[in-house]
Amino acid sequence: MGEQRWEQWMRRTPLSRLLIAPLERFHPWGFQGMSAWDVFRFFVVGVAEGALGIRAAAIAFQVFLSIFPVILVLLSLLPLVPVADFQNSLFEALRHYFPGDTFLLVESTVADLLETGVHPEIASLGFVLMLFYASSAINGILLGLNEAHHLERKGNWLLLRAMSLLLMVVFSIFLIVAVLLIVFSGTVLDWLTGHGILALEDLPLIQAVRWLVTLALLFTTITALYNAADFSKDRWRFITPGAVATTALIVLTSIAFAWFATSLSSYNRLYGSLGTLLLLLVWLNVNCFLLIIGFDLNTALNKARRGIRQPDGLSNEPPLSTTD
Repeated sequence: MGEQRWEQWMRRTPLSRLLIAPLERFHPWGFQGMSAWDVFRFFVVGVAEGALGIRAAAIAFQVFLSIFPVILVLLSLLPLVPVADFQNSLFEALRHYFPGDTFLLVESTVADLLETGVHPEIASLGFVLMLFYASSAINGILLGLNEAHHLERKGNWLLLRAMSLLLMVVFSIFLIVAVLLIVFSGTVLDWLTGHGILALEDLPLIQAVRWLVTLALLFTTITALYNAADFSKDRWRFITPGAVATTALIVLTSIAFAWFATSLSSYNRLYGSLGTLLLLLVWLNVNCFLLIIGFDLNTALNKARRGIRQPDGLSNEPPLSTTD
């Protein structure tokens, strides 16, 4: 890829010494020997040409649309769980994974539905809708990622739909494991401490392990989505710079949203459930945006690697050049 106009402009300014030169000397982990500047050039083009905002909004809408059918199915299954006070334990554990007071909207809706009861007909309809909208949400994510500017080989709609159904099964297993960890870890810890098997001093370490497992599930989910959407490589890779960056940024933004919602709790008194819903949608849209950013980083990395390593006679594009 030849130099773009913005690159030529940057090289004529002090940014050439303050930004470009350090990036050319910096070779981060996962960049396979390439400098940060080599990848950054492709990444900027991918972001500028990739319509990130539209793709993130489309993904966020599909994910939000799948939430309520999933809630209906979970509500129909809650009475079947043979655990005392399971509902309260589940709500108390899930509260920590939502920013600020946004979980109150979900909790109030679920409580109202449980109070009135879920009819078998509604549960059956909810199961069908869950299968459709959950797979459509995953398919929407794959379609959004598949529109990356530097992705050379894109999947057809039938292949993406098949991958969506497969990932829905995998993510369902992840969800079951996460719920079991969230709900039963507290009960198990209480039993272990009550019988003297664990000391109270060990509880912070155990809690940290539980969060690490949750973080590992998040990272695995992101990696599975990235690999399912990328048809241009010969093998699946578990650890990529994009997946690592996206996982870290999602955690940081979730913490920031939680702090924002807690510090400015007056928004809930002013706007009520509407304000909570708005905050939840913004949080979801930001996370979808970060998901696309990480995938575009991976595609830019692959594009830069091919552009550098291909001989001039075999490359479809001019080789990378950082000289005037």
